[in-house]
Amino acid sequence: MDIQNELNKCIRVSNSTNVAKLGSAIYAYYKATPNINYIELKAIGAGAVNQAIKGAIISGKHFANIGKKVYILPSFFESEVSGIRLKLEIHDI
Repeated sequence: MDIQNELNKCIRVSNSTNVAKLGSAIYAYYKATPNINYIELKAIGAGAVNQAIKGAIISGKHFANIGKKVYILPSFFESEVSGIRLKLEIHDI
C-alpha cells in the first residue's frame, strides 16, 4: 500500500462529532476501501476521545451484521499537541 493510502486511513474526531454518523462513516469507509484491515481515529481532548470511542462501538454493530468484529487499540500521538490514536482492527468473528 502506498504512503498516500496509509495517510487516508485516519479519521479526525472532535468533541462535537456526531457518534452515530461517525460509526456509519467508519463502516462506509471500510466497505468502500478494499483490502484494509484497520482504520485510525485521532482525537485531541477528553471530549473528542469520548466521541471516538462511542463511534467505534457503534461501528461494531455494523460490522457484526457482516460477521466482523472491531478491536480498539489505543495509543498516544504527538503533533502540535498530544492526542489519542485509536486503531480499529477489523477481524472475522
